[in-house]
Amino acid sequence: MRHYSKNEVRRARGSHPSLYYQKVFKSPSFSSLMINRKICIIFVVVLLCGCTAQEGAWEDTTYYSSVDEITHIMTITMPTNWDADAEDDGIEISIIFLDYRDLPVTFSDTAFLVSIKLYTMKHDENYEPVRGTWFYKANLEARNSDAVEKIRIPYEKFPENFPEWAWLEANVQLKGTIYESIEETVIMKM
Repeated sequence: MRHYSKNEVRRARGSHPSLYYQKVFKSPSFSSLMINRKICIIFVVVLLCGCTAQEGAWEDTTYYSSVDEITHIMTITMPTNWDADAEDDGIEISIIFLDYRDLPVTFSDTAFLVSIKLYTMKHDENYEPVRGTWFYKANLEARNSDAVEKIRIPYEKFPENFPEWAWLEANVQLKGTIYESIEETVIMKM
């Protein structure tokens, strides 16, 4: 951006007004400033147009898929606290039903069986996790799914010296199909 000295401005003002207009308003820096200003105004208008949706339009968008769309499951296991004291009370296993695009599938009024097995976890010579010995097994039945079925297992159900890290295998039997998920490294207690 070119700056004009005071003498140049005085000479321009003292001379014909069109010279002042030509020097200031026709300069490349002023026209680029005006273009940037127009771009900013257009950008703000576009942003504000996106804010005109009705409030609460995204609420109640529960989508119920068909159970037939499920291709696999995923499990996420973590220690949790469900009685609001300082210590964790057990582990919570979230079973997520997924379709071929890895999107959650939500369904209702369909019973399914869940089988959970926990093993100790060891490491091989390459420090890869390996399934150890079995220490916990549970079978339960569930009916509905909100895309995530949560299973809570209190620490009291585990053996006295349960491991800090575990290997989890979960099987879900749904309409004659068995889906399996393996978590090789599950932290049992923080």
